[in-house]
Amino acid sequence: MAESICKAAPLAVRVTKEAMMRGLDMSLEEGLRLEDESTRYIMSTRDFEEGINAFHDKRNPKYEGK
Repeated sequence: MAESICKAAPLAVRVTKEAMMRGLDMSLEEGLRLEDESTRYIMSTRDFEEGINAFHDKRNPKYEGK
């Protein structure tokens, strides 16, 4: 499992880990707000665009952490 996580987009992994840790002490409403903010952030990155393009091109993505 660790190997597959390491192959994932680094920004998405970082944001997911942060959301999991912060979410433990949040209400549902706060957690949903954090999820929305995290999703909006990730969708604005070059790595997100690379993931979409790689999927469409049927190739492995080359994430840069940007």
